[in-house]
Amino acid sequence: MPSNIDPVYSKQGRFGSGGTASTFSISTSTANTAFDGTGTIGTDIFVAFTADATNGSFLRSVVAKIRSTGVGVASVLRLYINNGSANGTNTNNALYKELSIPAITANQTAATPDFEIPCNIMLPPGYRILYTFGTAPVNTWMVFGVGGDY
Repeated sequence: MPSNIDPVYSKQGRFGSGGTASTFSISTSTANTAFDGTGTIGTDIFVAFTADATNGSFLRSVVAKIRSTGVGVASVLRLYINNGSANGTNTNNALYKELSIPAITANQTAATPDFEIPCNIMLPPGYRILYTFGTAPVNTWMVFGVGGDY
């Protein structure tokens, strides 16, 4: 017999990695060519979303947007699921999704594209979504998860 036959809905909506809308992850990073989620958090790999430590969270999508002007370079945005432990141990990470990003010139007269990667996954307590760029981006990026806590 199933332990729960009722649908599960998130109780509290959440953006970003730290629990409030003001903690969006903003990065200009060096390239991370590893495909295993290893790297230095805050330098070449970043946190887009962290699941609630008690009950876990639902992650609907990850959004990426340029936050500075200038000529960008083509790259790939990689998302990893991390089990909440040190990402320096590659077995704690799983490559989850990738998105090719074209070279984008951001200026004051034209909108830059919005990138939204659908996820629709339930994350166990403490799990994180990490992200990195395959080539060093020139522009500053804002990347954050959109979801809710259980």
